[in-house]
Amino acid sequence: MITKRKRKWILIFILVLAWSAGLIGFFRVEKAIQVKAKRIEAAAINPVIGVASEVSVPILCYHGLVDEDDGVNVTVDNFREQMIALNENNYTTIDTHDLFAYYEYGARLPDKSVMISFDDGRKDSYYNAEPIFEELGFKAVMFDVTGKQDEQDPFFLNWDELRRMHDSGRWDIQAHAWQGHDEISIGPNGETGYFASNKMWLVAENRLETSEEYKGRLSEELLRIRQDLENNIPGINVDALAFPWGDYGQWAANIDKKEAIPTYLNVVKSIYGLSFELNSSGSDFNNFQDSDCALLRRFEVTSYITAEDLIKKLKQSKLTKLPYVIPEFGPDQLSGWFCNWGQAYIEDGAIKLASEKNQSGAEIALYGAHYWHDYTLKARIAIESGAAHIIGRYVNDNNFAFCHITDGEIVLGQKVGGNNYILKSIPLKHQGEYLIELDFKGNAIQCRVDDKSISEPIAIDPSLAKGGVGFQAWNAENGAARIAIRMVAVFDNIEKEDRTI
Repeated sequence: MITKRKRKWILIFILVLAWSAGLIGFFRVEKAIQVKAKRIEAAAINPVIGVASEVSVPILCYHGLVDEDDGVNVTVDNFREQMIALNENNYTTIDTHDLFAYYEYGARLPDKSVMISFDDGRKDSYYNAEPIFEELGFKAVMFDVTGKQDEQDPFFLNWDELRRMHDSGRWDIQAHAWQGHDEISIGPNGETGYFASNKMWLVAENRLETSEEYKGRLSEELLRIRQDLENNIPGINVDALAFPWGDYGQWAANIDKKEAIPTYLNVVKSIYGLSFELNSSGSDFNNFQDSDCALLRRFEVTSYITAEDLIKKLKQSKLTKLPYVIPEFGPDQLSGWFCNWGQAYIEDGAIKLASEKNQSGAEIALYGAHYWHDYTLKARIAIESGAAHIIGRYVNDNNFAFCHITDGEIVLGQKVGGNNYILKSIPLKHQGEYLIELDFKGNAIQCRVDDKSISEPIAIDPSLAKGGVGFQAWNAENGAARIAIRMVAVFDNIEKEDRTI
């Protein structure tokens, strides 16, 4: 028999359960609201109408804009022509907030996105670019050296000008340096070096700073830039850094770069969501969906690049669709490839790769193939001197799968983190010219030579899940390497069209 007292406790128990369920539901809803709010905030920051997730994003880097050519900076007239050319070719300008939303929240970007950036916070950049941007409806990013505002250097923008830029909505003001744009003392005999790559020489104590002092100096520098910008520009959102001189530790002189690079990048990542290097290798300068947000690439626009050159460069590096079939190479078909080292030129309907004097070889890779994954690469190669590498799943110069052909041997392998690993090696009768086929499905590679299989599918490293194609000429003995690539065809493995070449 349920007494009145028991009924009371049962009612209280039911009410507590209901309250608990409601509270749990509240927190779940609150969490969902917070997540949604973040996405809404990202969308508000990211005003462009996104159309694609798999895009290639070029980022242009300028320094000053000058009236007359000085051999370093871009002239105002040339810059205006470049911006008009971007507009006429339907490029959409984005900023660091758009990129952050793309990488952090999965926002989509226009298929022809481009980010225009300036380093240092120079007056000539702002005053010469602003009327052009206002006319075209463009926006840009200024990576500022806040120490110059503290010094009131008249060559650089002051805080009032930076606030006006921010308020216009056309300029995204982000971090570049405080003191870190200047070289520091790195040795007892007056040696100097880059701020971030090296330990500072402490003159008063006649020693280098310790690893902890080095890390602390970097943290102080990076926090100070952000603090300066946020304290002086109301409403600013600082989440991006452009490395001064493109230096992220790789130019270390008095410290092992294996210590400098991770130390610096880890400090940067703890403060900034995005950071930008300078592409100086001549290779693909685009950024992709899976790019390292701590090492986003920028292409430095120098004084000799015309509007026509710039558009050509951007078109060359756009995403390449499959199938890609070149049965014979004409004069203009080398433009879609980038040469990392050595020589590449068209001769007799083929791409010729040859080593430079005192070098061991040459390498080219196809632009725009970053997102390729399951495909078959066919190539007809003639070896004139040395050996040939046929490359697939090319991520960068240190990560790819390859078929290496030399006199009397064929080797199937992979290069991961700069280290070569042999997967299979078999004897091969030397014949000078070969039809090579590399087949990629999932995490496996298979190779055929002259339509004869030399291997069953062999597993490759998961880091090589996708990537493009390329070729190397190589001769480690005397450096005289030369090959001819007479045909290239790449087919998506899920397509069914005729693959006869």
